[in-house]
Amino acid sequence: MLYVHENEEQLVHSTDYLEIRVNAGDKMLLSNWQGWLDSAKGHSGCLKILDYVNEYKITKILNDNSKVTGHSGDTKWMNKVWIPGLREAGVQYFAWVY
Repeated sequence: MLYVHENEEQLVHSTDYLEIRVNAGDKMLLSNWQGWLDSAKGHSGCLKILDYVNEYKITKILNDNSKVTGHSGDTKWMNKVWIPGLREAGVQYFAWVY
């Protein structure tokens, strides 16, 4: 039997550097980043993702950085704040496209 997946993602956030879509039924969040990401944009976007993870009880994230032209590389903040926050909120699966 052929099954065609219907996109049921809704756009919940959009800026010049980040678009966030949520599929509430599948508990999945899709984040598409673009352009140059300094620490302020990175922190703001990551915290916005965390807000939607909590609001929609997200368990799966597809984080797409394929359109990012560069970033500040603030991995210490991500490891101390964002990643633990995602785990605490219930995220079980995380895919990161470079």
